[in-house]
Amino acid sequence: MKKSFVEILIEKKLFIIIICVMVVLGGIISYINMPKQHFPEVILPVASVTAVYPGAYAEDMEQLVAKPLEETAMTLDGFDSCTTQVYENACAVMVVLDMGLNQEEVNDSFDDLRLKIDALLPTLPSGVQQISVDTDIMDTAGLLLAVSSNDVSGDELAQRTGELKDRLKLLNDVERVDIVGEQLSEIAVTADVAKLNSLNISLTELASIISAQNSLIPTGEITVDDNNIAVHCNSKFASLEEIRDLVVGADSSTGILYRLADVADVRLQVPDDSACYYYNGTPATVLALYFANGINVVTMGDTIRDMVADFSSALPDNIQVNEIYFQPDVVNKAVNSFVINLLESILLVLAVVMVGMGPPYTALMM
Repeated sequence: MKKSFVEILIEKKLFIIIICVMVVLGGIISYINMPKQHFPEVILPVASVTAVYPGAYAEDMEQLVAKPLEETAMTLDGFDSCTTQVYENACAVMVVLDMGLNQEEVNDSFDDLRLKIDALLPTLPSGVQQISVDTDIMDTAGLLLAVSSNDVSGDELAQRTGELKDRLKLLNDVERVDIVGEQLSEIAVTADVAKLNSLNISLTELASIISAQNSLIPTGEITVDDNNIAVHCNSKFASLEEIRDLVVGADSSTGILYRLADVADVRLQVPDDSACYYYNGTPATVLALYFANGINVVTMGDTIRDMVADFSSALPDNIQVNEIYFQPDVVNKAVNSFVINLLESILLVLAVVMVGMGPPYTALMM
């Protein structure tokens, strides 16, 4: 009599047990190594094109800059729509492609957009300082750190944050690291127009004098054993006092030389329009780390924390590094919650099946 398939499996129970164990082990290994991220990877065919034109009225921005940008965007393959916001000195064009495009087609269209914007720039007014194309407007940071201190300057805080950024960029599966809220100082020169007029110096000429003295000028080269060594004259300023002592003119009647400090107020300051961030009331710069797609962020959590802890141990006591948002913890909590719910569901199903089968299976539950 021919044996049934079930009878064959019963006779080969050791083989079946081995297969089941291998399947379970394979599932465990796959669970550990599978990509885990908080948000799924989605195709977002949206780009932001921003242009800066200092001194331009909103009407001029619309006619001279925004409209050419819109016409350029409309020539893209897969173009769907665009929305423009115009302000004084700047404008922003939001370009939306067809939602049915795949990632490769979206990337090709945005590469084409950048090339067309570069070709358009020479035809725009000469006062247009920059045009930027941002295709990562919906990226979500996987890690936010605050580097804060009450006792150091914004320049030192930015420097320390930059050092941490350089370390984190070396990690595998890190797409990029950004810094926001830097309070970098700049040298402000406020000229006394009356004094400049007395020396017959215009603001443009004053700016040219300062720029010429703060440059690296190639002066030639030296040939040694058939090797050409370039020689440069470094005229860049090394201190605030050097800038103040810069000679900008002379009195034609008396021959007295005038320094920059004689005709202008020269000081170091933080720009009024720079973004300022605080962490628990303490001035801070914020570091944002973006993970690459398709990775297991949970396994990177300990590596990142060890690197940050090692960096923090070398900092002065008055500078702290604090976590604002840590995606590996969020993902790990969400995954663990899912596993617990899954196990509870399996146990509930087994209990219902045993109750439905009646004695003696219900006795196993007692």
